[in-house]
Amino acid sequence: ASTPIDPAELKKRFDFRKDTLSTPETRTVVQIPAKDPATALEIAQQLTKGADPGLIAKTHGVEAITYAGKPQTAIPDHKVAVAAFQTPTGVVATVKGDLGLAVVKVMSVTPGRAVTLEEVRPALEAEIRKDAAAEKVYALTQAYDDAHQGGANLAAAAAKAGVPVVSMGPLTQNGRDLTGQPVPGLSQKLVE
Repeated sequence: ASTPIDPAELKKRFDFRKDTLSTPETRTVVQIPAKDPATALEIAQQLTKGADPGLIAKTHGVEAITYAGKPQTAIPDHKVAVAAFQTPTGVVATVKGDLGLAVVKVMSVTPGRAVTLEEVRPALEAEIRKDAAAEKVYALTQAYDDAHQGGANLAAAAAKAGVPVVSMGPLTQNGRDLTGQPVPGLSQKLVE
């Protein structure tokens, strides 16, 4: 718990995980495919006037696609996604996307929220300390195992790994000594 945290490691983890810790901007967008520029213009005019997107699409023999509260990455056509996330709320845009011509209308925008290092510092520091502890335990275990495999007995292998050896007298299955008292420093998990 008292292990000092390397600021460079903290910054590196924050930079690596910043996007997953933050909340992306989401939008509700209606997309209507258009067969040609003239159809796209007609669809755009109707959407601008507030006509129902489903009825407009049906009139033109296509289906309206609604992305309700989705981040930019949820819209499969990259060019349509970029256009939809650059268009203000209530505005209609015609886009020549990767998958064809489309008309989009942004219905609503929910701003994203980027986390700061200070907000996630305690969690990242705890994670770094936990990883450091796991690495230390692994190193000690390897040192013990190497010594033990090399023929050292338990006490000698533990000494080589730099960990103390504690000898205990007889104990019961529930971790009590001959007088019925709990053995200090011995948890039930360790007894098991």
